[in-house]
Amino acid sequence: MLRLDDKIRLTSAEQRTHQALTGTGAPTTVQQHDAQLEEAAQVWEQGESAEEQLAAMLARDLQIAPQALPGAPVAAKD
Repeated sequence: MLRLDDKIRLTSAEQRTHQALTGTGAPTTVQQHDAQLEEAAQVWEQGESAEEQLAAMLARDLQIAPQALPGAPVAAKD
C-alpha cells in the first residue's frame, strides 16, 4: 500500500483481498478503506460459521485506523 496523508493506493493483491472481503472496488482514502472494511465486518459477523467469523476478524484487522469496539479496554496513556 502506498499512502500520502489520507490518500492510499492498494497493490493488486491488496485490491483482490479488499474486493473479496467487501465486494467493493479499491478505496482511495483511509476513511473509505476503513469504512468499507468495518461495514463488511458487521455483515460477516451476522454469519454463524467459523469462516464468516474469521472473515469479520480479518476485515477489522486490515483496517488502517480501526474503530474501538464497544466494551474494549482502552490503553492507558502515559
